[in-house]
Amino acid sequence: MASWELPEATCLAAGEGDAHAVTAWVDEGGGVDARSAEQDDMTMLMSAAFGGQEAAVRMLLQRGASVNVQNPFGSTALMGAAASGHTTIVQALLDAKADASLQASGNKTALMWAEQHKHPAIAQLLRQHAKRQAAEAEARAAVTSTPLLVAVREELPQAMYLAANKGDAQAVAAWLDEGGCMDVRSP
Repeated sequence: MASWELPEATCLAAGEGDAHAVTAWVDEGGGVDARSAEQDDMTMLMSAAFGGQEAAVRMLLQRGASVNVQNPFGSTALMGAAASGHTTIVQALLDAKADASLQASGNKTALMWAEQHKHPAIAQLLRQHAKRQAAEAEARAAVTSTPLLVAVREELPQAMYLAANKGDAQAVAAWLDEGGCMDVRSP
C-alpha cells in the first residue's frame, strides 16, 4: 500500500486518540497527510480533530500535518473540530495557521459549522480570530501606504531606503530638504 493511502483502521485510530497506531503509521513511512478512501479521504488530523483528540492533533501538527487540507467535500480539520464542539482543538488549529475562511460544500465555513451545531464559544473564538486577522491585514496595508514606504517602492537611494524602512521620517525630511527628490532611482 502506498504511503498516501491511509488504512481505514489507522484513520479511525487517530479519531480515537490511539497515539501508538498514529505514531507507528508515521514512523513506518506512512504520510502524515495520507488520506483514507474509506473515510471520505479524511486525514489523520481531520479524524483526530473530529474525534476531539487534542493530544493526537498536537502530535500530528508537530510532525508536520498540513492544517488546511480539504476532503472532496471541502471539509477541514478546523471545520470538524468546530462542528463537534472541541474548543481547545479549534484554538490549536488556529494557532497552527488554519484558514478559517475555507469553505466546504454549501459554502460553509468553520464559523457556520459552529453556529449550526450550537457551539457559541467556538463561534465567538472564530469571530475574534477573524477580527484579529482583519486588523492585522489593515495594519499591514496602512504600513505599506505610508509616504516613507511609497518612497521605498520608487527605488530611492540606499540611505533613503534604510531610513524609510526604519520609519525615520526625520532623516527622509532632511534628505528632501537638502534637495533630494522622490524620483531618484537607487544605485
